[in-house]
Amino acid sequence: MVSYGIISYIMLKKKVSFAMLVHDDVFECEKIKTPFVLGIIKPKIYLPIGLLEEEKKYILKHEQIHIKRFDYIIKLFAFLLLCIHWFNPLAWMSFILMSNDMEMSCDEKVIKEFGNSIKKDYSRSLLSMSVGRRLAVGSPLAFGENNTKNRIKNILKYKQPAFGVLALGVIVISVIGIALISNPISKKLNSEAVFLKNKKYERTETLNSKGFPSEALKKSSFLVEGNLKIILSSPHSSSNPEDYISAHKTEYENILKAGDDSLGYMLLQFRNSSAKDDLRGQIIMRICKDLLGKRNNVQDKNLLPTEWYSKLQIVEKNVMPYFSYDGTDPIEKLVYKTEIEKNQNIRNDLTFLIVAPHIHGTYEEGNKLKVFVTTFSSTYQFYGKTLYEQCGSIIPSAITYVKNTDGSYKLEKYEQAEDGTVLLPSIKTFCIMPVSGKRIEGLSDKIVKYNSDNEDIIKLQRDNLIKHLKVNGQTGISIKEVTGKIVPLT
Repeated sequence: MVSYGIISYIMLKKKVSFAMLVHDDVFECEKIKTPFVLGIIKPKIYLPIGLLEEEKKYILKHEQIHIKRFDYIIKLFAFLLLCIHWFNPLAWMSFILMSNDMEMSCDEKVIKEFGNSIKKDYSRSLLSMSVGRRLAVGSPLAFGENNTKNRIKNILKYKQPAFGVLALGVIVISVIGIALISNPISKKLNSEAVFLKNKKYERTETLNSKGFPSEALKKSSFLVEGNLKIILSSPHSSSNPEDYISAHKTEYENILKAGDDSLGYMLLQFRNSSAKDDLRGQIIMRICKDLLGKRNNVQDKNLLPTEWYSKLQIVEKNVMPYFSYDGTDPIEKLVYKTEIEKNQNIRNDLTFLIVAPHIHGTYEEGNKLKVFVTTFSSTYQFYGKTLYEQCGSIIPSAITYVKNTDGSYKLEKYEQAEDGTVLLPSIKTFCIMPVSGKRIEGLSDKIVKYNSDNEDIIKLQRDNLIKHLKVNGQTGISIKEVTGKIVPLT
């Protein structure tokens, strides 16, 4: 199809090579029987010799509209897509209908510009050019006067649509377009889901001994083996696996990007004894360790690949719900709810969030309540019986609420202090009354002073963490802090 498109384009270009310039980008040629637009970088309009002046006016306008709308680029792109999807009848139908729509749309634009009075003359011109004539060569990249019957019908019936009809059309097309370009929700099973919901997947997937779905393994074999082959290809002078990984970082990353699909396939290599204590086995073991991360229970770094696999017991990832305040103080309840909501953006599927606020003061004015607070928020990952502290922050903030008619409060504004040298100025900015904007004397200094002596919220944060674990039935849990120290919690 690509060859057909190129050859037909060249033949048509050759046919009009002796065309005579009329003006600008308009040419007349005695070897053609119908007008068309041809060209990609600088498209030109070719007209057959012998057109009446009135006919020429309509036809020329039609072709100029094609150029103005960049139809010659759109049709080229559509034809390339058709070349790729040549086997799909819907692609052919779409290409044909798109081409017809382009022609009819340009016809409608001509009528809109010249008025309904030209409908009969314009239709007669199209009919006269179509009798016994066809677009020479039939290049898919040229805009010829084809599909005459439907075009004449459309011209004679055409009425400018009302604005409401146009608006509805745009909405419908937009909705359908968004639906068609959206990817389906991925149903790929990952190792964590299998560990947590093993019974559910046993009914639908054949699992290997380490808990990975076999269907995902099949799909990963091509990706893993292809990249492994490249990694193992050089340098032959070395026996150190790290040298091979360093020489092919892109291929190594390709395997890591496939995540648990790659991991499942490589673990199956160990199970089937396809991974041995050789260079290939060493590289597979290193990839497995990188993908497992904290799920790897084997800490001995001196083991051979098969020894490592024999000791491997993948650590479950525990999913924890949000922390929730269980006290009775209405102000604290409001603050906890707000801080949890505002800090959720640092939480993902692998973490859970704990917050601990220290309230400096509350101020009511009119129907508004403003609370000044410093909050310690931190996220954790939870594997097996060990928590891993991920990231934390201690940030002063001002929270403004509006009182509803039923006595409840609605969040209106949430302001956080900035870091570094602008800490004090940013705190001073929000230390004002909620309605009048009057400065609250001494409050900003109090908040800044607390920032250097906040042991109480550090203790409160740890107490909230322990309480949250106990409420969710987690006992015998320890935490590995950022420093690397392991501390028992429950």
